[in-house]
Amino acid sequence: MLQLLVLISGPTMTIFATDVLLRRNRYSGEDLFDEKPGSPYWYSGGWHIPGLLAVILGAAVASLFLSNAVWTGPIAAAMGSMDLSVPVSMIVTAGVYIALSPSLRRSLRKAPLAEGAPA
Repeated sequence: MLQLLVLISGPTMTIFATDVLLRRNRYSGEDLFDEKPGSPYWYSGGWHIPGLLAVILGAAVASLFLSNAVWTGPIAAAMGSMDLSVPVSMIVTAGVYIALSPSLRRSLRKAPLAEGAPA
């Protein structure tokens, strides 16, 4: 049953890790706690649509590769019940997130480095 939790938590953690790598861990601590519309991390009504879509697609693909007592996906069944849900969902989620976030990539290329920050 714990493996079913991976369907959501795996892609969610992958979004976090991918975003940290894309931003080179350059977050504004104050802005992260700003929940008002118009704040830098407000996105679309408080939802980051590329992240949400990446989690949904990652979870859907992971379910195809999942193999446990409750559910065996069709691809996992074809591979002799081999469970590859975690690595496959991580790859798919990161790829979808990067592909759907061109504005994030553009803004990061233009962002100046803070004084004393590593390049």
